[in-house]
Amino acid sequence: MATSLFQELESQYQFYRKQGRNESCLGSLATCDPSGQPRVRSVILHDIDEFTVLFLISRLHGKWSQIQSNPKAELLIWWPDALLQFRLTGKILEASERDANDLWDKQNPKAKALDHALGDEFKPADPIESYDSLKAEVNRRSREKDLAPKPDHVVACRLEIDEIDRIKASSEDRLHDRRLARRSGDQWVETQLVP
Repeated sequence: MATSLFQELESQYQFYRKQGRNESCLGSLATCDPSGQPRVRSVILHDIDEFTVLFLISRLHGKWSQIQSNPKAELLIWWPDALLQFRLTGKILEASERDANDLWDKQNPKAKALDHALGDEFKPADPIESYDSLKAEVNRRSREKDLAPKPDHVVACRLEIDEIDRIKASSEDRLHDRRLARRSGDQWVETQLVP
């Protein structure tokens, strides 16, 4: 039996996780702001199961308000050494507080320090004097804090996948192997596509 697109996605993700290649666990998340302008940014993928991708975000970031006004989103994952691209289309829902706490516990201490420093007129996308002043402000604000508990503004989100569009690129020609999987209940219906 042929490997399903989801099985291929999960297998590739787990391969990179086991190697400790965290840079390969990034995706580009596209949402739209209230004017309809698309916005794309990188997110760290924390888990993939058959119908969802799990990641952490802050309610202080612009993407949170975008998700609240329009939960439809697309996540692009590109693994260049495997010549594999996955576009995952669906909607984003807030995950459980337990999921958020579990993911928080696995966070890098520097990421925790930044999230603990945010708030009180110090928010993502605010202007700041310099990168050095940013580091100093994060250190100052997080120095006295216990970084173990998750700040209230940090939430776990799940992209509920409705569609997987996968391209296995060819380095020899443009005849890429493109397949599409659409969710139908608890099943994936797959189609081969012209690239």
